[in-house]
Amino acid sequence: MNHEYFSHIFSDLIKFGVNDVYVTPIQMKKNRPATKLTVICNKEIKNIVERYIFRETTSIGIRNHQIDRTILDRKYEKLETEFGEITIKKCYLDKELINESIEYEDLKRIAKQNFKSVKEIARILYKLI
Repeated sequence: MNHEYFSHIFSDLIKFGVNDVYVTPIQMKKNRPATKLTVICNKEIKNIVERYIFRETTSIGIRNHQIDRTILDRKYEKLETEFGEITIKKCYLDKELINESIEYEDLKRIAKQNFKSVKEIARILYKLI
């Protein structure tokens, strides 16, 4: 399959509500190079995702594995900055703050609006949280 197709496949799968999607280079039988598409999704959209994969890729089979997922409690807070409002995601384990991060889309938007790199904006804004 042409690897350029993965761009729109990823975008569409994300729109369907999958939890994650990625590709891995692998070797198939007879040492043939291939690319494995991995999609993690809830069972409620499994059939939609499978039908899409069969229609949009050269895949002729899908292996399914049921997995458990443990996630941290999350809260989203807004913070006003010199660049405008940003969203901060805070993750908790048993009510203890474990991680906090600025939403990437906010970093990207602010960088573009200010003609700066995402890295530069991140360096400035992470000092505020």
